[in-house]
Amino acid sequence: MEVVFKETRLSPEDIFEKAQEYFGTKYGLSQVDKTDCCIEFRSDVGFVNVTVETSETPNKVSIRSREYEGQARAFIKKLD
Repeated sequence: MEVVFKETRLSPEDIFEKAQEYFGTKYGLSQVDKTDCCIEFRSDVGFVNVTVETSETPNKVSIRSREYEGQARAFIKKLD
């Protein structure tokens, strides 16, 4: 398992929309949970969990992943 972090000015809604497009549409992972701070995707082999901490500006994004570490690193680099 790997965790990657980044600070961004994007809203949680924008981050979750991008995550859905990237992990759900592009890689076919199923969204299994979504709250105000997190969205989680799973497949038969692994998972991706995107968490946004909004207590400070900029927002802090962390992505925990198993078997999708490369995709998580690539996704977080795209967040501005």
